[in-house]
Amino acid sequence: MRMSALPGVFVVMVLGGTAVRGEILINASTTISTSTTEAIRVVDGVAPPTVVDVGAGVWLNTVSAFDTSVINSSAEVIGRVNLQNSTTLNATGAGRVTEINAFDTSTVNLIAGGSRLYARNQSIINCASGWLSVLEAYDSAYVSLTGGCNDLTANDTSEVHIVPGATGEMWIFKGNSNVYMFGGMVDFIHVRENGSLRAFGAETRNSLYANDHSRVEISGGQYLFGAGGFADVSISGGVFVDPVAAMESSRVMITGGVIPELKAGMELGEHSSVITVAGWGFNYPYGSILDRSGRLNGLLASGEPIDAAFTIYDGASIVLVPEPGVMGGVGLAVAGLLGRRRRG
Repeated sequence: MRMSALPGVFVVMVLGGTAVRGEILINASTTISTSTTEAIRVVDGVAPPTVVDVGAGVWLNTVSAFDTSVINSSAEVIGRVNLQNSTTLNATGAGRVTEINAFDTSTVNLIAGGSRLYARNQSIINCASGWLSVLEAYDSAYVSLTGGCNDLTANDTSEVHIVPGATGEMWIFKGNSNVYMFGGMVDFIHVRENGSLRAFGAETRNSLYANDHSRVEISGGQYLFGAGGFADVSISGGVFVDPVAAMESSRVMITGGVIPELKAGMELGEHSSVITVAGWGFNYPYGSILDRSGRLNGLLASGEPIDAAFTIYDGASIVLVPEPGVMGGVGLAVAGLLGRRRRG
């Protein structure tokens, strides 16, 4: 890289690039090793893709990439990166990118830190480490998160995979997003609108709350959990350190897990929530529990024991049903009995 000064203008001349309308246009593969405040625009030239390597210790203001170009950054700081078309950003250094905007089918592989990342269209985001203050996924974007993220929001039909090692403060899954949690630790998770969460293993330091018409499946992890709105929840495993609470018109099906307490409804407001518990050997008969409070024990469908205090408020209910296999057997027996009666 060679710097040249013009009267009143700071221009950086880059191998394969020229300054155009106040920005540096790069259309051939090159290396940037000197800091600049000029905007950089990377496009494919005669030999795509254009590959730009940004060296360690470099400070850049704005980098915009188009076509199938590739940015490999070890920069100390990049203020903003805009990716469009099928471009790729590999941010692997110890520095940070203040803001990343990924559009179209662009790809971000992030190991460095960054402040804000916005993924749109069908972009692919892989956050292997580092720390983000904000990560927002829109449209049909795909995100894989292993590093840290304070505020994560999944919108529209985006898909997010959260793997062990991820940490954060407030994660919101909404729209028609699909989120898969294989691990990680977060303060709050809020699933709302038509968002979907499948939690195979994670931990919430405060609460996981399902609301609106959201769908939640929990098969592992540790949670403080509550459901409201018209949420549809299935619990087949996991450890719950506070009551499993269903409020408003939510539905919760429990077939496994470590359940210390059940709460259906609340003292204030109108509630028609239902908690269904599947298993056998209960100290109450199958059907709705008529007591307003007490203790439920027996075996869940998973084979795990349940010994949980319960509270049922007006309008809400806790319903006991046989495990799914038993229900199938009962159905076959009833069908056979009806058949014998018809033949009789």
